[in-house]
Amino acid sequence: MMIVLALVISSASQATVAEPTSPSTMVRTLAGTGALGVADGEHGSFMAPYGVAYGPDGTLYVSDAIGQRVRMVSPTGRVTTLAGGGPIVDKGLWVRGGYRDGKGSQARFDHPAGLAWSRGRLYVADTNNHCIRVITPDGTVSTFAGSPGTSGVSDGPVTTAAFKLPAGLAAAADGTLYVADYFGIRSIHDGIVKTIPAFGAGGPWSVAVSDTAQGTVVYAAGVEGIDRMGADGKIDRFLIDDQSPTPHRNMEGIEPLGFPSGIAAIGEYFVIYTDVRENTVRLLDWYAGAPQIIGGIDVYDGISSAAGWADGRGDASRFDAPMGVAVGRNRQIAVADMANRRVRIISGLDLDHESLPAESEAGIPRKASEYRIAFVGNSAVTSYLRWDDGIPGIVERKVRADPRAAMTKRSFVVIPFVFAGSPIQAQASYIESLLAEMHAADLIIFNLNTVSLYDIGGLSDRPTDREMIEKGPQWTAVVTESLRTMDGACKRNGVKFIVYTTPVGDNVSSTEGSWGHLESEPTFLEPSTEVGDLMNAAVQASGVTYFDGWSVLENEIRSPQHIALFGTQDPHFSPHGRAVIGNALADFLVRTKPWGP
Repeated sequence: MMIVLALVISSASQATVAEPTSPSTMVRTLAGTGALGVADGEHGSFMAPYGVAYGPDGTLYVSDAIGQRVRMVSPTGRVTTLAGGGPIVDKGLWVRGGYRDGKGSQARFDHPAGLAWSRGRLYVADTNNHCIRVITPDGTVSTFAGSPGTSGVSDGPVTTAAFKLPAGLAAAADGTLYVADYFGIRSIHDGIVKTIPAFGAGGPWSVAVSDTAQGTVVYAAGVEGIDRMGADGKIDRFLIDDQSPTPHRNMEGIEPLGFPSGIAAIGEYFVIYTDVRENTVRLLDWYAGAPQIIGGIDVYDGISSAAGWADGRGDASRFDAPMGVAVGRNRQIAVADMANRRVRIISGLDLDHESLPAESEAGIPRKASEYRIAFVGNSAVTSYLRWDDGIPGIVERKVRADPRAAMTKRSFVVIPFVFAGSPIQAQASYIESLLAEMHAADLIIFNLNTVSLYDIGGLSDRPTDREMIEKGPQWTAVVTESLRTMDGACKRNGVKFIVYTTPVGDNVSSTEGSWGHLESEPTFLEPSTEVGDLMNAAVQASGVTYFDGWSVLENEIRSPQHIALFGTQDPHFSPHGRAVIGNALADFLVRTKPWGP
C-alpha cells in the first residue's frame, strides 16, 4: 500500500507541458461494429453509446442516446436490448425520442444518458424528459423521479421534484442516488430529492461515488473541472482554468485536467474520466494532483485532430468522443466510445504502485518475505505517473535484478510516501511518528531537495540561489536538526535511514527552467554550486548516511550528450533525470548493502 500525506500542493507543483500516456494499459473493443444501428447480437451496433454501468454479474449496461434504448452487453460482447425502442428515421441517422413507461420495447426514452445499478434495479438519467427512470431485470420501465417534460430545479418528494437535463447518475451503498443535472448535483434518499449546495457548480455532466468506512465520497465532473466532496462534506476541486479565483488545488501541469466528461471512481483517491474534447481517457490521482492518459493520444488540446479508432496499447489507442465510463472487476474500465459507436475496454491499469493519503490507514500490512524500502519526500519522488520510469520503480527493478543484492528469503519491495510541497519539518515529524514507530519499512530513503527548504529558516516560498546562500546558516541548521530527528527515530525502531540530495533545475542550469523564466520575467538567473555544497554539508553534519545525487546531476549537465533533466517550467525530473538518479541511487544501494548486518 502506497501512502501520501494529503497536503495542498504548493508552488513547488509547477507545470509540465505534456502528460505521460500509459503503455501498460491495453484497449480493446467489446461491442459495436462501428455501423450506425440498433442491431442486437454478437457485437451488435449502436447509434451513440453514452452511459455505461456494470451489474453485479458482470453484465455491462449501455445507454444508446440517439438510439433511445438501454442495451445489455455480455462479457463476450453479445448485445441485447433491455428496454426502449422506436424506428430509425431521417435516412437512418436517428431514433426520435419519446416518453412512455412499459416493458421492453414498449418503453420510450428521450436521450437516455447516465446509468447506475442499485439494489437489483437499473436507474437511467432520461435527459430530455427531465426525469429519472428505473428498469427492473425483466425490462419493465417506470418513472422514479421527476416529471416528463417538466424542467426545473425544485427539491422535495420524488413525485414533485423537478430536474433540469439530468445526464449523470451514481449509486451509493446506502441506496442514495446521486444525479448530475445542469443545475448541480442532487441526491435522492428515502424518496426525497435534495440539492447539494455549492457542489458541481458550472453545469455538471457526470457524477461518481466511492463508499468508504467513513462514508460516501462523491465526485462531479463538468464544465469547470472536477469537484470532490469527502465523507465529511468538505469540497475540494481541480479546475480547468488555473487562473480562476475559486479556491482549488493546483495540478502538476498546465491545465492538464483536460475537459472532463464522464467520470468513475476507483476507491477513495483515484478517478477515471473521459475527455470528449481531447478524445482521451484519463486517470487522476486526487491527492498527488497527478493526471495520466490511459487511453488515447497525448496532446495538449487535440479537439478533433486526435479523434480516431484504434485498439492496442494505451498510448497507441484512439477514441472519438468517449463519454460514459465505468469500473468493473479487476479494474476493467468500460468506455462508451460515442462517436465511434463502440463500447471499449481498458485493462492493465496499475494502481498498486500509486500513492494514497497517510490518514487512510494507521498500519501497513506486511509480508515476512518482503524487505521494504520506503521512499519519502515531496512530489519529486513520484513525479513519474508510471511506475516503470519513476525513481522508486527504477530502484526496485535494478536492485532486484542485481545479483550482488540477492537476498535468500526476502524480496525487495519499494513504496513511495509522498508529501506534496511540504517542508522538511513535516516530513521529519511523519517519519518519526508513523513510519518508524509503525515499522512501515526496513529501510527509509529520504529525498532532500531544494523544494524541501522552501519557507524554512527564513527562506521565502520560492528562494533564488542567492537568497539560499545568504541565509545558509539558518536553513542548514533546520536541515541538520530535522535529519537527526528522523535518523534517531529510525534507530530507536530498528529501521535503517538514508538521505539522498537533489537540486531543482534552476540550481544546476539556467536553461532547465527556461519557460518559467520567460513567463515571469525575461531573465536568466545564474546557478551556483554553493547551494548544493551547503545542502550536502548540512546533511553530513547530521551524521546520517547519505548519497550525493546533487553532484550526479551536476556531472550530467556537463555531459556533451546532455538530455533534459527537468521540465522547462517544472522542478520535477524529466524521464531522463529520473533514470539518472534512479540508476545512480540503485548502484549506491547495491554497493553499500544497507540491508546487511
